[in-house]
Amino acid sequence: MENIFEKIEEKHILNKEEIELNCSEHPREIVIAFCDTCQKAVCFDCSRESHRDHKCFKIENKAVEARQNIPKLCTQIENKKLPTLVTTLDKVNNCKSQVSKTDEVIEKIHKRANELMAIIMEERDSLIGQCKQSSISQEKYYQIEESVVRRFIDLYTLSLHEASDVVKSTNNIELVLFESKLKSQIRDFKPRVIRPSSTPKFKSGNTDREVIKNMIGQVNCDVNFADMSSLAGELVGIQVKLVSSVRYSCLNVASFCLQDNELTWINPAESTIGGVIDIKGTEHKRFDFGTELSDFTITDRNVILGTDTKNKRIVRVTNNGILKEVLNTAPLQPHGIHACRNGDLLVSQMYRADPKSVDSKRLVHRLGKDYTVKLTIQFTASFFNKKHILNHPRRVTENSNGDIIVVDLSTETSGRVLAFDFVGKLRFTYEGNPKRSKFLPFDVCCDSDLRVFVSDFFNHEINVLGCDGQFIQEIPTNMEGLLNPIAIAFDKKGKLWIGGKGGKILIYMTHKTI
Repeated sequence: MENIFEKIEEKHILNKEEIELNCSEHPREIVIAFCDTCQKAVCFDCSRESHRDHKCFKIENKAVEARQNIPKLCTQIENKKLPTLVTTLDKVNNCKSQVSKTDEVIEKIHKRANELMAIIMEERDSLIGQCKQSSISQEKYYQIEESVVRRFIDLYTLSLHEASDVVKSTNNIELVLFESKLKSQIRDFKPRVIRPSSTPKFKSGNTDREVIKNMIGQVNCDVNFADMSSLAGELVGIQVKLVSSVRYSCLNVASFCLQDNELTWINPAESTIGGVIDIKGTEHKRFDFGTELSDFTITDRNVILGTDTKNKRIVRVTNNGILKEVLNTAPLQPHGIHACRNGDLLVSQMYRADPKSVDSKRLVHRLGKDYTVKLTIQFTASFFNKKHILNHPRRVTENSNGDIIVVDLSTETSGRVLAFDFVGKLRFTYEGNPKRSKFLPFDVCCDSDLRVFVSDFFNHEINVLGCDGQFIQEIPTNMEGLLNPIAIAFDKKGKLWIGGKGGKILIYMTHKTI
């Protein structure tokens, strides 16, 4: 480690020219300070405006401190973090080697199933043999009876032919003897009693699955793992603790934009007026955007972007609330917007949303940093029978596993949530709390454990889902005075912000249930 830092020190001495960095908020200004509160580099204007009450230090002074701390931090990583991770990796590899033995277990299951199948086949052959033996015995019996009956028929037929000649005879003895013969044949005749045929009948046995399970065996695992496409704790429920309950002066809260400094931009519904508040509800700024924004988000460079649906454009929102167009989306109207971790943007857009319109477009675009389209989610996967997969995509977000989560309204009073993987393939569709008859989702967000949170406007609650769409629980909001939740988002510290009717805002801390 010492040699590395010597090279760093040597390189720093040789490179006398400082690298200048432009401010993300004021592109023409050079970064001169570091905000310790927000952990970001800022310019002079930032230090006097949005970071005025924060702990800001000159870059030069902070660099001296950083030069001293970096070797210590690296030592911590080398002596503590890396050994722990290596040990964890060894455990993972050991577990993987144990998991690979699953093939042996599967082979045993196949073997046991084949043994039972062999027994079943033996029983089948035995039953079939009984049926065949019964058939053979009956055929032999009826052949014998047929032979006996035919012999008597031939005998009586012959006697009838002889009788026609004998009655013409003048020989008395011959007549008497033939008469005696006929009497004897008639006397000796006994009707044959033919046994009725008996076709074998099969009565199916009871299909007792539990008996079969007990016969074939069981598979036991010391640890119960859920679907491995999810994290181990994904279906763990959560407990919520109300941190703050405030009211913003507006009709309804349409969306949030949460900054690193615990300040939140509020976007009221059906209004051009927006503002910035803190967790206690204190308003720090109020703006007139000049137009109604549908949604907004904050990028990894702390740039706030919004969707101006009416004017068909995506805009940048400055610290003073001024809107600057960054992308004209015409003829598409943008609605929901979300900044991804890698710098991409997810935008839900529509053109002539009426499904009956032949040129209707209802889609989600993934845009790169240069606003070029990288992915389009619009149709079903069928090549020959393409259909629109979305009806009215209102909101969109990205989960930590790369899934694209879309709130899609079916009608004005119902909707659903769809999840697509990173290539746009549909993973699941969620149509509401199974305990409710209606579902009207308005917004969606995800936590660090891949859980999906959906605001249900109609039922006054938040639905919590696993990352594969399984319903986990609901969080009622009407108990705290918030009716018809609309906006929902997590801040950087994991607090859940919920906004709705009458400007009511609830802020919760969430914890896993053990």
